[in-house]
Amino acid sequence: VLGEEDFFRQRYRLPIERYGDTSSLKDLKARVGPFILRRLKSDKSIIADLPEKLELAEWVELSGEQAKLYRKTVDDTLEAIQRAPLGQRHGQVLGLLTKLKQICNHPALLLGEEEVG
Repeated sequence: VLGEEDFFRQRYRLPIERYGDTSSLKDLKARVGPFILRRLKSDKSIIADLPEKLELAEWVELSGEQAKLYRKTVDDTLEAIQRAPLGQRHGQVLGLLTKLKQICNHPALLLGEEEVG
């Protein structure tokens, strides 16, 4: 979906982070948009008295364990997506995004406490 790590870095990460490339950001949002549910405070279904959103961006490196697990998860899922019928690929991409978020937060979220070294 987003290409190999080197492609992603060259196509999206560097242009967006270093140069504020809005074209690359727009393209990235278009690619991941179908896989992300976004709710706005303006939606009537959202509680009206939510506090203002506060975002803090902190860039950190993955640990060695996280990086290995991240790469393996991406590789395994891309292999499965290539074998899957077209109608099942969307769900596999959603599952991949969830797994990658878990890995980035802490590998135990994906593996379970007893498997984390």
